[in-house]
Amino acid sequence: MPKNGVSGRAGGGNASCAELEVLKSRGLRIGEHVDIFTEYPFDSIYPGLITIGDYVTISSDVKILAHDASMGYITDGACKIGRVDIGSHVFIGHGAIILCNTRIGDYAVIGAGSVVTGDVPARTVYAGNPARYIKSIDEFAAQNIKAMDTYAQFTRPWREWQNLDEEEWRDVRNVLKENYGYVIRKK
Repeated sequence: MPKNGVSGRAGGGNASCAELEVLKSRGLRIGEHVDIFTEYPFDSIYPGLITIGDYVTISSDVKILAHDASMGYITDGACKIGRVDIGSHVFIGHGAIILCNTRIGDYAVIGAGSVVTGDVPARTVYAGNPARYIKSIDEFAAQNIKAMDTYAQFTRPWREWQNLDEEEWRDVRNVLKENYGYVIRKK
């Protein structure tokens, strides 16, 4: 594990430790055990306005912005800036955009493709554009735990899926022909 606590464990395009060290030297605050699966997710102009808690997952193609220069053309160059505070144990789905002046509470889930601005309370699931409340984290957990008893389960570790051969993929596609399934961590 790098000394900055960021593991970034996934396929190509992860934030580099060198980039993170530069942004941290410019004020980015990032906790321990943060998994970053995308290249350059953080606002490079205002990194000092961004705080990331511990045990956060930042999926691929996520952007976290602490500024909004869109009004610059009509205001003679003004730029809105605001803090982005992301709590601990947060999951940010693929392609989400976190805009300036956003607070995301602990144990929150942000759905793929969401555009988030404002406050996301702790222990909630938000998704959409603009992101809106979907359900509590407790409802989300109960729904998926119940579904795991009904739908297919795969125990192969997720990091190994990229190495499946054609026959294995065919078998998985057949199992998932009518519905989804779950990749389960071995206990």
